Amino acid sequence: MVTGHSIGLECEEKHLFGPIEILDGTFEENMALEIEAWEPYENTLIGVEDCYVLAKDGLRRITPLEKNNHFQTGLNFK
Repeated sequence: MVTGHSIGLECEEKHLFGPIEILDGTFEENMALEIEAWEPYENTLIGVEDCYVLAKDGLRRITPLEKNNHFQTGLNFK
């Protein structure tokens, strides 16, 4: 599952796309957004999220942590 939402004063301000909602609108330069990828694993969701700014030449990732050596689990849904 992949979802994206705006970021600002609230953690998840407005869902832009994903299973919760798809907004009918356009992306604009300098928008900040977060893209999350979630995968079910046994009784848990494993997820990774990164923050981006939409620049003139494409998305620029602003999350500094490299994830190739990290493993993070989500909530346990039993």
